[in-house]
Order: sequence, then structure tokens, then C-alpha cells
Amino acid sequence: MIKYLMNHFALTETGAKQLKKASLLSFLTFFVNMTPMFVIMFTIQGILDQNIASYYVYGSIVVGIDLLLRIVYTVSYDALYTAVFSEAKVQRLNASKKLKELPLSYLYKHDS
Repeated sequence: MIKYLMNHFALTETGAKQLKKASLLSFLTFFVNMTPMFVIMFTIQGILDQNIASYYVYGSIVVGIDLLLRIVYTVSYDALYTAVFSEAKVQRLNASKKLKELPLSYLYKHDS
């Protein structure tokens, strides 16, 4: 998988590993986004069955889901943008090394 990402997206090995991590965290983010719907379904089921739990239970569930969402979003955001900007830095450095190796006459001939 790492080799495929390196070849397909022209990434370094570190960049491919960071992309894989960011992709998995992005999937986790979408998965965690479904949890509020489950709480709503169970709440409505409790109301319809007239077997509703205390408001403190639902309040603590909502607060727990809110904390979970904030943590997952923060970690996912940090992983994704750290990966993007660190890989961009490496690619810029590699491009500058290639330009440094070119003779000055090459740049003079292609200047229009």
C-alpha cells in the first residue's frame, strides 16, 4: 500500500505513511459522525415504548459524543494538514535541489 501511494502520488515514504494515517482518521471521523443518529434512534424508540431513561443519561451521552467528536476532529485535522504541509516542504526542497544542479545556461536559454 505504501509503495502504491509513493508511486501513484509521487510521495516520499514518510508522506505515504502520513497519508495512510490521515485517511484512516478521516474514515474514523465519518464513522463517528453516525453516533448522534444512533442516540436519536434509541431516544425515539424509548419514547415510543414509553421506557425512556432519565434526562441525565441522555445529557451525559450527548456530552460524551460531543467530546468524542471534538477529539476525533482535532486529531484528524492535525494529522491531515501536518502530512500535507510536511510533504509539501520535502517536495519543495527536492525541487530546489534539482534546480540547483542545473547549469545557468539552461535557465538562460529557456527564459522568454
